[in-house]
Amino acid sequence: MGESLGGYRMIQRVEILPYHQLGVHKYEAMGLNYPLKEVKENTPEQLEKAGRLFETCFPSATVVVN
Repeated sequence: MGESLGGYRMIQRVEILPYHQLGVHKYEAMGLNYPLKEVKENTPEQLEKAGRLFETCFPSATVVVN
């Protein structure tokens, strides 16, 4: 990811948001298959690791992990 985004030098802020499954019940209520149903929610450790990755790729940017 860092290689593909590393060329963007104007990035000032990156916010890392955790994946959640709050929308699953809406899909089920509409009779639709939720394609990401088996995807697990992020752990705090995964989010921190992603934050460190972005800090390395964009040292002048503000990186926020929510």
